[in-house]
Amino acid sequence: MSDVARVRRALGGLELAALRHRAAVKRALGVGDEELSALLHLAHHGGASQRGLADLTSLSRSGTSAMLQRLEQRGLVRRGPRPGDRRSQVVELSPAGRERLRDAYRELDSALAAALAAAPADAQALGRLLDGIRQAAERAEPTLGVTVPPPPPEPAWRSWG
Repeated sequence: MSDVARVRRALGGLELAALRHRAAVKRALGVGDEELSALLHLAHHGGASQRGLADLTSLSRSGTSAMLQRLEQRGLVRRGPRPGDRRSQVVELSPAGRERLRDAYRELDSALAAALAAAPADAQALGRLLDGIRQAAERAEPTLGVTVPPPPPEPAWRSWG
């Protein structure tokens, strides 16, 4: 088996384990896939605009607004004015949302810590290697041959009046 095939096989197994874990996290938090994507983005990148979260998910602007309203009602996120630009809002994890995410990933974090403790010198190299693999996957994404259909035309009634 070639190195590429061995790594691809390991990544496939990792992806399947991550999908199972993601499903368990969604159940624990009582959220859907788009909601968890938004929460994870906020956890990793800090605040985001509503438009940025719409771009991240497959939701429309109004769908994103409804999603954020649900997450706010559950106490997972909060919206407020963007520092330095009071005209726009920023969405952030609430302290309770950050804690609930931390709780949902606690077992995985413990398992990773135990696995990395077996070879602490390799942890930094592994981190760099995984970043490189992630970047390679992101670069390969546009070449998958999948074309995204153009957005539907504006409805005729919008031009009336």
